Amino acid sequence: MRKPNKRDKIVEVASNIVKQQGVAALTFEAVAKDMGVTKQAIIYYFSSKPKLLEAMFLPHIEAEAAAAIQCLQSLSSGENAAAAFSRAIINFHLSDLDRFRSMYLAPQLEAQKGIKSKLLDEGFAGRVHEVTSGIYDVLSSFLQTEMGLTLEAARRRAFVLHTNALGLVLMQSLADAIDDPLAHDVEELTASLAEMVASKV
Repeated sequence: MRKPNKRDKIVEVASNIVKQQGVAALTFEAVAKDMGVTKQAIIYYFSSKPKLLEAMFLPHIEAEAAAAIQCLQSLSSGENAAAAFSRAIINFHLSDLDRFRSMYLAPQLEAQKGIKSKLLDEGFAGRVHEVTSGIYDVLSSFLQTEMGLTLEAARRRAFVLHTNALGLVLMQSLADAIDDPLAHDVEELTASLAEMVASKV
């Protein structure tokens, strides 16, 4: 395992600031203060806040995709791809709810607070679409074979499977944040979702 470099340390410190205080609290000054360096030392590695946020978020999105694709590529014969995919996404995010919140919730919450500055640069959306499209390509091929769907229908279902899995994680994340457990065990909910998405209807 390689030793973390200065760039990695900046991303780590920035991630902790976002987890603890939100995206609005993330400034070059805050990162520099935490690290005991100058603001210019941060700017040397990241020319803007959107570049720093991209360095924080993109590896998480890529790791989510890798977990989903690895799950699909290692399916045993007869195992339902839709159900396995849903479980893989849910388990990936349940393993680190703070990471999930920073990926999917922190930018939205800041936008709701009226922060008008663009949090992420224009190229970031394209890179995210490329990663998620890769997930949907792999899942779609399984869905076409298993369910006899057209490519367009399979890609729609792949998107719906992904967003439903994220929705379950969102509810668990909320329950965790306010210390109010869900009425049903999350593993049972995951199993129920897997049963539903495995349906050919």
